[in-house]
Amino acid sequence: MDIIRDILQRLPEWCRSSEQSSPTCWMEVDPTHPNLIQQYLPIHHTNSDDNNNNNNTSIEYVQTVQDFCGKDRFVQLRIEPYQTTS
Repeated sequence: MDIIRDILQRLPEWCRSSEQSSPTCWMEVDPTHPNLIQQYLPIHHTNSDDNNNNNNTSIEYVQTVQDFCGKDRFVQLRIEPYQTTS
């Protein structure tokens, strides 16, 4: 999970220059990781002010896809511009 956390930290930076308005990231992970990622994201990647990240983006968990053996293997994430509520 350490590598996944590192990827999640850098993901907004890597997608900053994307021409898409909401870039998507697919990752192949261990079957135990989709639930851990879902728990991790709301705490660490929903508000750039809270996580000391000045990229004004948040990461949304979209879905888990099973592999051919029926195990949760792939996760889809969407990188969204952070919307302030003023």
